[in-house]
Amino acid sequence: MNRWARKYLVFILLVASFGGFAQADDRPSSSLAISTNDHGDPILKAMLTELKRSQEKLQFGQFQRPYFIDYQVTEIQDYISDAILGALRSDDKNIGRLVRVVVRIGDHKQDSYFGEGTGTVEVMPMDNDELALRHTLWLATDKAYKSALSGLTEKQAALKNVVVDQELPDFSEEKPVESVHSLVKLDTNLDNWKKNLRSTSDLFRKDPELENSGAVLHFRILNRYYVNTEGSVTRHGTGAYTYSFVGSSQAADGMRLERSHAYVVAKPEELPKPEEMQKDTEELIGTFAELRKAPLVEDDYHGPVLF
Repeated sequence: MNRWARKYLVFILLVASFGGFAQADDRPSSSLAISTNDHGDPILKAMLTELKRSQEKLQFGQFQRPYFIDYQVTEIQDYISDAILGALRSDDKNIGRLVRVVVRIGDHKQDSYFGEGTGTVEVMPMDNDELALRHTLWLATDKAYKSALSGLTEKQAALKNVVVDQELPDFSEEKPVESVHSLVKLDTNLDNWKKNLRSTSDLFRKDPELENSGAVLHFRILNRYYVNTEGSVTRHGTGAYTYSFVGSSQAADGMRLERSHAYVVAKPEELPKPEEMQKDTEELIGTFAELRKAPLVEDDYHGPVLF
């Protein structure tokens, strides 16, 4: 089981199940219209469909209905690999999808966003099956709604012991925003990068006095989706591509010597060419010999002191 799976397995075991929420009349909880344009995206479609259903029917007994709901889905693709002395030591690729649901009860002046009412997080299926996605959203919305009920009660109790000089609204009213951009994909030749990683780490053999060395690459893709009952719909993706190498040695007097270099870019084609990386690596390795024979600089100050 990889690190991603272990992390979320623990998360799932800690999250308690509340069961399904009750349905009331069909009056909408907000006069604002939810967008119906899913841009052909199955995730946006599931989010908008379930958001509309929750807006129209979400209520528990005689408790207040939500005046605002939002869904935030984050999809991550994470690739990490490292090499030492020309050999690949690890090669991990993880993917996952999370949704954070926030339900607000009350009104813009004073609502339930406090304590337990700050939302809930669930793991979503990676398959773009609409029913499976909606089922997860349904459960998360139910939990967030019940947490909002507790949050509102907790907040009102806390405010009884506080003197407010100037009352400010808990939540601002904003115009709906629609900003849907293309998704980002991990579209690069990973085999070539692993080959380059081994070559970079192998260069550290040139200095036999090095105690540790290595090269690491970390490619991460994040695609984020957001919808709310005010009519906003956004989707955008970002990428972060990191390539680094590091070495460590020890001077004759026992001082630890560590040197590293890293490139961080938004697109894989923005990373330096292999020959440029080789040049930078060789320059870094050469600094260890210079540092080991560098004279010791006194740390203690000997001289007058002005008080």
